[in-house]
Amino acid sequence: MKVRSLIGVLLVLVMLGSVVSPVLAAQAEIQRMQIKIDVKENSKTSTIVQVNDVLITLKSNKDLTKAKLEIKDLKTSKVYIYEYKVNKKLGGKYVVEVYSKGRLVNKYESKYNPLDPTATKKLLLESTKNSRIRILSYSYWWDGVKFVSGYGVKYPHPDYTYYQIEP
Repeated sequence: MKVRSLIGVLLVLVMLGSVVSPVLAAQAEIQRMQIKIDVKENSKTSTIVQVNDVLITLKSNKDLTKAKLEIKDLKTSKVYIYEYKVNKKLGGKYVVEVYSKGRLVNKYESKYNPLDPTATKKLLLESTKNSRIRILSYSYWWDGVKFVSGYGVKYPHPDYTYYQIEP
């Protein structure tokens, strides 16, 4: 049951990734933050997860060709709704279209149907076998000065972003 819940959470995160793709490669400050994940429902066509004060609901049709993703901030009651349409192409690939307020906001091809939890589980299990997590950069304080260091940073130096200075 625990693995099934985890797969549900990962499925929701995969779907979120298609909407909120990384745009900036900005340096991030590492902070300790408590994250509470509560899986409220997890089935083939419905996943409801609460992450801290955010409720994420993903509901799809039984054919796994259409889905609605609703992200609700429980503090402000602000709601974001995205609709997904998945079409299988010749050759086994899938075309995924993402809509917001009736407008196409993203379209991409996938080797698997992202609405199918069994396909997602298989993909995640295969991709995590040889994966490593690496922090690109981190910041720290030394003698009252905020420094940045890590992978991709040639040498530790004062944090340009924090002090709003040019490299």
